[in-house]
Amino acid sequence: MLEMTIYGRGGQGGVTLAKLIATTYFLRGQYVQAFGVYAAERSGAPLQAYVRCDDQEISNHNQIRQPDHVVVLDRTLIGPAVLAGLKPGGLLILNTPEPPDSLASLFAGWRVACIDATAIAVTNGLGTRAVPIVNTTMLGAVARALELPLESVEAALGESKFNAANVSAVRAAHAATRIVALEGLRAAAPAPAARGPISELWDDAVGGLPRIRTGAWASRRPDRHTLTPPCNHACPAGNDVQAFVAAMGQQDVNAGLEILLRTSPLPGVCGRVCPAPCMESCNRRQFDEAVNVRELERYAAEHGVRPTLKPPQRRERVAVVGSGPAGLSATYHLAQLGYAVELFESADELGGVLRTGIPAYRLPRETLDREIAWIVSAGVKTHVSKRVGREALLSLSLEFDAVFVATGLQSLNSLQLAEDADSVVAQGVDFLDRARRGQEKLAEQDVIVVGGGNTAMDAARTARRLGARRVRVVYRRTRAEMPAIAEEIREAVDEGIELAELVAPLRLKNDAGGPVLSCTNMKLGEPDESGRRRPVPDNSANAKFDLRCDRVILALGQAPDLSILPAGSAVHS
Repeated sequence: MLEMTIYGRGGQGGVTLAKLIATTYFLRGQYVQAFGVYAAERSGAPLQAYVRCDDQEISNHNQIRQPDHVVVLDRTLIGPAVLAGLKPGGLLILNTPEPPDSLASLFAGWRVACIDATAIAVTNGLGTRAVPIVNTTMLGAVARALELPLESVEAALGESKFNAANVSAVRAAHAATRIVALEGLRAAAPAPAARGPISELWDDAVGGLPRIRTGAWASRRPDRHTLTPPCNHACPAGNDVQAFVAAMGQQDVNAGLEILLRTSPLPGVCGRVCPAPCMESCNRRQFDEAVNVRELERYAAEHGVRPTLKPPQRRERVAVVGSGPAGLSATYHLAQLGYAVELFESADELGGVLRTGIPAYRLPRETLDREIAWIVSAGVKTHVSKRVGREALLSLSLEFDAVFVATGLQSLNSLQLAEDADSVVAQGVDFLDRARRGQEKLAEQDVIVVGGGNTAMDAARTARRLGARRVRVVYRRTRAEMPAIAEEIREAVDEGIELAELVAPLRLKNDAGGPVLSCTNMKLGEPDESGRRRPVPDNSANAKFDLRCDRVILALGQAPDLSILPAGSAVHS
């Protein structure tokens, strides 16, 4: 691939030059790309334009950081900064009346092509003496430097409807361009990202032409800042998604995994169950589809080599209460900082909701076990079947230098459907935990799941796997408002799960045929504090109806249980 960077100012035709060069190569049967990057959009403001040409289709849409050649349209821009990222052997094609040898102090060791494009443009009436348009003149210099046939260049001009004066300027520049390999040790090129003030090699008197002035900034280069990419901004774990994808694109799996592990110790988990907001924010969706970051993360977790974690280096000890995703992440980062960590879990195994609330078909146990074992290998002491209440938390605060409480969302939202419904109604997270332990049997049963989140989808799909004859998800809004991962909803429907939208349960009763869940139709009203339209009862005559069932599973969301905290603790949400 041939890549070129063009430096110029607004009004000189730099972007048009990029397009003309691209058209020349296109007419010779190559794939091409040309585009500009502007500063303030005024005449005289600095700009850069880029050209790519290749025999293969071009998939890179980024700015060029390491060009093969550089073209400079304006004498005031000639200086060391235009060497930024230029590849060894690259050619500098400069608009200057000076001979190439006069530039030896700036560009020693580089190949330089010089042409007084400004004088040729003025002679041919291209633009004005104050603001000459030098793009087609520089096209002639580029053709000479890159050995492009003049007939190809003139065909590109004809394709773009340029007049005879432009053709004359091209021919004049082609004949007058001087190309020299300057002697001396090659001048160091700045890093591709380097930016700074323009060299003041040329003053206002050069060539008798006044410098264009549109404000003090007109003689400055754009000051570029690296902004947070949308994918990085959307990642709740703070992963450097862009750098990770770049490493995977270079097939450097170990480097990709190392980037993930800077911020998250659970790439194997996230690669399977994360809702991937980075993919929802991916710019690539504007072209075709998002980069599949989740699958790349899963691959990196399974094929990359993890480093050996160091044992504690500091004397301070930290207790972490809860071994779900927050507790495991805190444990990992504290251990990485050298602290001695002890992890307390009320269940008989580590993992929290990752183990008890996510079915094995989504998160295999061996994957979770492997990631937890790696975290614990940093000298972490673990305590399972160790419930920490308010008094125990106070004791830990006296024993350890710090205590991190990560008890998760232990308080389950519920509905009072009937006085005595324990044999029929179950909470979603409890149902999923019993299912993983082999304590649930639903063969030939009719199951209703109430809710629209991920727990609801997990419960419904698990019920199907346990042999339920029919599984329905009852949700008071529509599918469009469901908070569950869209992929999980789609896969649930593919597995035969029925979605009953705009339906809310009222009460559970029994008749001669067994349990019956009384429901009512809903409709969407004005948006609530979540931004979603609020469901309100449909008071029409036929709004209420019954659904016969064997089991009802509630998945209505969870909230933190703050009873563990000392009385009077300040809580901020």
